[in-house]
Amino acid sequence: MTEALFNDIINQYANAVQSLIRRMIGFQEAARDLAQDVFMKLWNNRHSVDTSRPVFTYLYKLAINSSIDYLRKIKPLSIGDEVNQILSVDQNENQAELFELIQKCLEFLKPKQKAVFILRDFDGLTFEEIAKVLDTNEQNVRSNLHLARRRLRELLEEKFEANLEYINDL
Repeated sequence: MTEALFNDIINQYANAVQSLIRRMIGFQEAARDLAQDVFMKLWNNRHSVDTSRPVFTYLYKLAINSSIDYLRKIKPLSIGDEVNQILSVDQNENQAELFELIQKCLEFLKPKQKAVFILRDFDGLTFEEIAKVLDTNEQNVRSNLHLARRRLRELLEEKFEANLEYINDL
């Protein structure tokens, strides 16, 4: 990989990688640092990267793995008062606020479930692409997505009594 190609990759994917990491870990400042680490890893491994294949798969894999490592290092949230605090919103909140609430509820998913949910429902990757990013098979991806959506639905139904249309779409 040449320096010019590397710079093109940064220009094309920097925002997407940082956004993915931010959604995974929930902290903007740490996401910037981890995104920089991802691109440093790409540069350090530039000789082994197969540039004939889509580079975003490799970048997303690095980003997801870095995010999961980061999440393992910080203290996991306990589900209890934090859920009630996050989910204490009015029934009349609009779709954008519900979307923000869903993003906050993602903190209570297992890292792999969270990654699959974000890659599929936020980034629109196919099951095949997600399987490549996470080094797993499509059935595992589908299973994790199902579990993630079910857990999110449970968290939301608990507070909204299941009368929001978006919950049914999860």
